[in-house]
Amino acid sequence: VAVFDKALDSAVRLVQATYGYKQDGVISSDLVKELNVSAEARLQQILINMQRMHWIPTEPEGKLIVVNIPEFMLHVQEAKSDVFNMPIVVGKEGTNTVLFSGKLNQVVFSPYWNLPESIVQNEILPAIEKDKDYLAKHEMEITGERDGLPVIRQLPGDKNQLGKIKFLFPNSYNIYFHDTPYKGLFEKDKRAYSHGCIRLSDPVKLAEYLLRDEGEWDYAKI
Repeated sequence: VAVFDKALDSAVRLVQATYGYKQDGVISSDLVKELNVSAEARLQQILINMQRMHWIPTEPEGKLIVVNIPEFMLHVQEAKSDVFNMPIVVGKEGTNTVLFSGKLNQVVFSPYWNLPESIVQNEILPAIEKDKDYLAKHEMEITGERDGLPVIRQLPGDKNQLGKIKFLFPNSYNIYFHDTPYKGLFEKDKRAYSHGCIRLSDPVKLAEYLLRDEGEWDYAKI
C-alpha cells in the first residue's frame, strides 16, 4: 500500500521549493505538470536562459532595487546584500514585463491612472458599450481625445488600479512599480497577472526606505 509518509512529504516540499511553489506538501495539478517536464525540455530551458543572460544589463554598484521576474520577487540591495525582499506581481503572457534597467526618481502618492490606449481600445470601450455607467462605477473620467480614442484616467481612491502609491523610473516601456487593491494575488505561487507593470505587496515599506533621509517623510506621514 502506498503511504504518504514523512519522507515523501519532505521530498514534495523540496520539489515545491525548487519550482517556486508554496512549501505545503500538497501535490497540486500545477506541481504534477512541473514533474512531468522531461529532462530534455529542462535542458532546452537552461540553454535558452543561458543565452538570455547576455541580454541582462550590467548590474551597477551601490543601492539597487532588483526585480527577479520568474521568481516574482523584488530585492532591495545595498553592497550586494539584501536589505529586504517582497512578493510582486509581474506581466502576464502577452504583456510580459521586459528586461531593462532605470533610475528610480519619483514617488507619487494618491496617483491617477492614465489608461494606455491599448487598454482603452481592447477593454474599456467594449465595457462602456455593455454598460453606459461603466466609467462612473469605476471612478474614471474622459479628459480628451487622441488618435480617435478617448483619453481616460482613473481618479485616486480605493478603486484605483495603482493603489495609493506608484514609483517611477523613466523608461521607454512605460513600466513602473505600484500598489494594488488586489492583495489576494500575492498569496499565489505564480504571480503573472499585470499588463506589464510591477505590483508591490508592501509599497509603504519601499516608500519608507526610499524617503528615510527626507526628514518630513516618516512612516506616519507616508
